[in-house]
Amino acid sequence: MRSSKFLSSTFPLFIITMMLVAALSTSSCSVVSAPYNSFFAWMNCYIAMPEKSEWTMSLTFFSDSDTAKDFKSNLVNVEFGGLSEQIPISKYTISDLSTAGQYSSYGFEITFSSTDKGVFHTNNLILTRSDNTRIACGIGDWYFDVDESPSDIELLDTYGSPGASSNREDFPYLYEKKNQGVIIYSIKYGENLSVSNESGLEIEDKLTINNTAPVTYIRARIEILNNGTKETCYAMGCYCGALGFNDRALAESKEHCKVIKVIST
Repeated sequence: MRSSKFLSSTFPLFIITMMLVAALSTSSCSVVSAPYNSFFAWMNCYIAMPEKSEWTMSLTFFSDSDTAKDFKSNLVNVEFGGLSEQIPISKYTISDLSTAGQYSSYGFEITFSSTDKGVFHTNNLILTRSDNTRIACGIGDWYFDVDESPSDIELLDTYGSPGASSNREDFPYLYEKKNQGVIIYSIKYGENLSVSNESGLEIEDKLTINNTAPVTYIRARIEILNNGTKETCYAMGCYCGALGFNDRALAESKEHCKVIKVIST
């Protein structure tokens, strides 16, 4: 049964935060603490999006109980490191998720926009506190691939595609054609990852990621032929590996996504 558009678009945001909370509640690993004893879940991203458009995603932030007490109330701004102009964050929402043992966790829902065409990269979020302290936190390698706007005609249905998966090593997709004249001939799903076939790709498949991060978020760019005319489409996003987030993933996140630097002004 095909999910509704609302459930398909919100399901990944719910799943990734809840799965990370489950891992948090059962984790017993011990890793050397990073400054501020805080870190994001390690998630690499490839986000294809049209020029001058918005997109919303969710991250999870872990913090020790002492730091967590004033974290939410003192945060006044969030931006991508080095991309405040190219990919500005227009809105962020922080929600308490859980407190268990050493850590408290927060759900970060961020809405950002694209201003110009191009490929942009960052590996950190800068969190600004009310005292003007700026904390650069590692998040993983994020690539924003901004290109032309899609056709006004909806040629593919990507809402039934998986919003999350348990395997960090592959990217599952399901793209249903809206009419028989459509041929999917190219899917770009990573900075250096793509598949193509002029005769047409399968509408449902799993593509290899070969990734070390516990979670990889992918919003693919799809090139199609519509009765011989080339068109660009953008898929719904998928949190690959989110359903398999476990103690190992938590330890990897703490090691990889340390606080990079703290700037006091």
